[in-house]
Amino acid sequence: MPTEPTPDPASADELVEIFKRAADGVPVPTAQLVAGGLERGRARRRRRTALAGAVAALALSTAGAMVVNGLSNPPITTSRALDLAAQSSPQSSQTTPARLDKAVNVLLIGLDSRKDLAGNELPEQFVRDQLRAGSSADGGYNTDTLLLLHIPADGGQVSGVSIPRDDYVQTYGVDGTNGAAAGPMDKISFTYGMAMAATQAKLAGRGLSASQLEQQGREAGRAATLATVQNLLGVQIDHFAEVDLASFYDIAQTIGPVQVCLKHAVSDPVRQGAGSGADFPAGVSSLNAADALAFVRQRHNLPNGDLDRIKRQQAFLAAVRTKLAKAGVLADLGKLQGLLGAVQKDVVIDDRWSVLDFLRQVPNLTGGEVRYSTLPIDGYETTKGMEVNLVDPAKAKALVQTLFTPQQAAAGAGPTDPGGGGGTGAPTGQADTTPQAGSLACVD
Repeated sequence: MPTEPTPDPASADELVEIFKRAADGVPVPTAQLVAGGLERGRARRRRRTALAGAVAALALSTAGAMVVNGLSNPPITTSRALDLAAQSSPQSSQTTPARLDKAVNVLLIGLDSRKDLAGNELPEQFVRDQLRAGSSADGGYNTDTLLLLHIPADGGQVSGVSIPRDDYVQTYGVDGTNGAAAGPMDKISFTYGMAMAATQAKLAGRGLSASQLEQQGREAGRAATLATVQNLLGVQIDHFAEVDLASFYDIAQTIGPVQVCLKHAVSDPVRQGAGSGADFPAGVSSLNAADALAFVRQRHNLPNGDLDRIKRQQAFLAAVRTKLAKAGVLADLGKLQGLLGAVQKDVVIDDRWSVLDFLRQVPNLTGGEVRYSTLPIDGYETTKGMEVNLVDPAKAKALVQTLFTPQQAAAGAGPTDPGGGGGTGAPTGQADTTPQAGSLACVD
């Protein structure tokens, strides 16, 4: 896929105004701050060799499998959305640890887009046959997957918290006209697209090309998503990685077949842009890239809809991590080279991420299991003509603090099976899955 266009420094002031923070205790970015961030980013790019790596292995295995390599054709796309979001959590600061000398939070963003990073529609046949996602004109810019990974300062067990796409929350940074800190209540998955559309409308008629509007809009969407998650969970996000349907497919194809287990046969045909194309029997299935994407995207014809999809995603991530670990990939940077090509084409990471330092400081990260949880849901209602999940922000913050605090996490109950009673099938927020090495737990 084409790489993202180079950010236009002349538009920095426009984006600064869009993402000013008026909330108490939240730093307000200035043009000087953003310009400084851009210059720091340029300096880092001059100092380092081109950053390329298997961020997809991070997104798929949640094991931090990334590499630094001299390849530069093309380099992985980086984003300054963290600067635009202004680190809007109550505990935030503008300083991100260069090394893993304290805990680090990484947000994985899965975008339901049928376009490349320049805004070009993907080939119709590829979307239909490989992605099984209807037409290239279908879909938008919803964040169908939001997974926050917490990596302890001591390199111990990683915690992953999934945020359901239909959670009805206070949005931030979505108004490209007045730049208000707090936006409307809406589905968290809509945040990215709303901010993108508002920003593009604000910049329309200013002589920007279509690709520049796409880039500026996506930066706004990333920043709004980061700000909304930080405010919802009350934690700082230090790094993020963004993947879309095409990048997931490319990465899954590079990794190769992955085995999963289903409790029941499932079918989810694609109709008018809806559906995942999933069609699997009960029991164990070996998934190729197209099957893998269908498996993690299915939410129709499941007992608990999107909550069961989250279970699927978590079980798949665990299965990928186990496969890569058994093959010795996660412990050997040289073996990660095969993932480079897929990643640098269409994955976006923040420009603060010093991946080499990250890898050197987390020797235990690739060998341990990840404990997954899902934010608690208080109930459901229909609002604005759509079904949404009711969320208590205080409960969400409490769960995250419990999971991310070492003393409390160590004293908590052990992880549950993905097919057990503590998963996402009920709005509990309990741990969903951490299968033992070599196990293959069955899910809905």
